[in-house]
Amino acid sequence: MVLRGRILEKFLLGRQVFVVVVVFMLARITSPTDLTRFMGADLPGWLTSFIATGLVGVIMVVILGQLLPQILAVQYPLQFLNIHIMMWGLYATLVVEATGLVHFTWFASDVFTRWVGVFGRLPAGCCVCHEHFLTAF
Repeated sequence: MVLRGRILEKFLLGRQVFVVVVVFMLARITSPTDLTRFMGADLPGWLTSFIATGLVGVIMVVILGQLLPQILAVQYPLQFLNIHIMMWGLYATLVVEATGLVHFTWFASDVFTRWVGVFGRLPAGCCVCHEHFLTAF
């Protein structure tokens, strides 16, 4: 699968869509509307305002849902990738990218790299995107 095109870039694009959707969804879920009383106790106004922002939920999602898996993947890459649900996650991100939701990113990255002249400095054959770039224009 690694040698079939731009899989890593496609995975990263699909993954970022999932990250944004999950963070916004969980921020919305963890932002209660009425917090004047919590478990029978009156909460101060500043605390209810802070909790209502959704920042607490976002922090928990970032710590448990993003940073923890990344640290585990760096420390134990083979064991992490051999977890069966990881393949389903990979396929899900590739499907999201294939829907075309983020296809503008490919165009924008090609335009940006031409604009700054990055590919003029890379040796030929150093990466898959270099060959794609040369054949696309």
